[in-house]
Amino acid sequence: VVDAERGGAAALHIPARSSTLSASQSLTPNPNSAVYTKTRLRKGYNNLNYLLDNWDKETMKCNKAGGCVRTPDNIRVYLGMRSIEDPLFNVEKIFLRVGAEVESEEQGDALEAALNEWSRHSEQASVMAYTSSWGEANPGGGELQVNRFAKKAQDECIMARDALKVLVDVCGVSL
Repeated sequence: VVDAERGGAAALHIPARSSTLSASQSLTPNPNSAVYTKTRLRKGYNNLNYLLDNWDKETMKCNKAGGCVRTPDNIRVYLGMRSIEDPLFNVEKIFLRVGAEVESEEQGDALEAALNEWSRHSEQASVMAYTSSWGEANPGGGELQVNRFAKKAQDECIMARDALKVLVDVCGVSL
């Protein structure tokens, strides 16, 4: 750009940047946006399915000698209970937000029931995973007890996943 007032010398004009960013320019995702919500639900639901499809691989650690030990705490990871970065962390808030926005009473009732189911089964899965991790240390414990509680955790994960599917469907998340 030529600056005529300065005798024709070239001057570069850079417009001042706004100190506030628009929502589309934000450096962090908006947790209330539909895209962010759908992405979280898709990832969380798919992760939970992965856990269930690969149960032994994800809940056991084997050494080179061929000995395997159940590692049930991974269950809590997949349920969003170990990191605030996990897609299912505080998913209950999504249930509540979406429930407040649905237009049909039928969908609202389905979401409320699904939220109750998710809360109950994800918590029970967590408790069973935790209990399983201490099964061998308890009196009367041992590998059978560990596996028994791990199986209960798996059953609870299946029911939690099914409850989550209701939210996924209501939100129109493509899997």
